[in-house]
Amino acid sequence: MSLLLDQRLVGEVAEYCPAQFMNYYTCLSKGDVTQCFDEQRALAACAKTTAPSFVKIITNCKTQMDTYESCIRANPEFKTQCFDKLTEMRECMTKVLG
Repeated sequence: MSLLLDQRLVGEVAEYCPAQFMNYYTCLSKGDVTQCFDEQRALAACAKTTAPSFVKIITNCKTQMDTYESCIRANPEFKTQCFDKLTEMRECMTKVLG
C-alpha cells in the first residue's frame, strides 16, 4: 500500500503545485540535492495548503508526524531507530486517505 500511497501523493502534488513541483525536480536533476532546499520548502508549503490529501494528512496525522520528526532529529545518525514511528505515521496516512 505504501507505493500506491506515495504515487497518489506525488500525482496530487504535481497537479495542485505544478510550478513548485517542476522547480524542485529541475533542481534535483542538476545532481546536488543540497542546493534544492528553497525549492523543497516552496513545494512543501504549497502541498500543505493546496493538495487535498496533504491537508487531510496534516489535519489528522499531526501527532504521528511530529513524533516521527522528533525521533529523526534526536537520532540523525540512526534513523532506523525511528522505523516504528514511520510505520505509525504511514498507517495513519493510509487510514486517512482510505
